[in-house]
Amino acid sequence: MKKTNHFVLRKLGDETVLIPRGRMAEEINGVITLSDTAAFIYNMAAKAADFEELAMWLSDKYGVTPEESREDLRETLEQMKKNGMLEEANKEKLW
Repeated sequence: MKKTNHFVLRKLGDETVLIPRGRMAEEINGVITLSDTAAFIYNMAAKAADFEELAMWLSDKYGVTPEESREDLRETLEQMKKNGMLEEANKEKLW
């Protein structure tokens, strides 16, 4: 996975937000506030070799079972892809 160029990540006080830019700024009026977990996923997705590695990092960071992290991660990644925040790094692979 990799970040798209449609957003800029900023830390505003205690909040992490994505600010739309370019074409996306015309579609989204405002900013997207990320939970701590979503911000972690957004920041670490490009660094992970694959889904399983990211799921393990998530499990370790938040002290949840690997099964719980996989379920939450799958849903979050799908939402981030749907909203143009993340995209597949390699179209031939799922990661």
